[in-house]
Amino acid sequence: MALVGNGFELVVSLADNGGKPYALKTYDLVDDDPTTVAAVATSIIGKLNAVTDSVVAAYSINQKFIEDALTLPAAGVQNENQAIITAPVVGEPNKSATVTIPAATIGVFTNTSGKGANIVDMGEAVVLAYLGIFDPTGGNEAYISDGEQIVAAAGGGKRRHVKNNNG
Repeated sequence: MALVGNGFELVVSLADNGGKPYALKTYDLVDDDPTTVAAVATSIIGKLNAVTDSVVAAYSINQKFIEDALTLPAAGVQNENQAIITAPVVGEPNKSATVTIPAATIGVFTNTSGKGANIVDMGEAVVLAYLGIFDPTGGNEAYISDGEQIVAAAGGGKRRHVKNNNG
């Protein structure tokens, strides 16, 4: 089992006269050569510009990966069963951001049953490591939104179950 390359996609953000939110168009690219996909993207954007009055606000070229030997998890594992964590935004103490963990493992909660099974354990190393992705003093690997990052250690969370129309 391994995650293997599975081509590229072009994601284009289009702005209308209202600005945000942008409309997103995703193109699954035929070309899978990393040295030429940028030229293909430029070509597609040119053709898109010719048929829309919206403007290209941004675009990205993403390499896709798939699991080449996918084995589904055991019964009872549901992405709708989430840990939802809120933490303050760095430099803006009156603003917070939300991070969700789909199909949260029981180890991220303070207990396996009772009230503790619904409270995220903010002292758990794996929780702090995951939140550290968005924390400049932690992993510092990604922005939570709009160039913002969070103070992971000041966060708190709980379990929630979200609606799913598929089952």
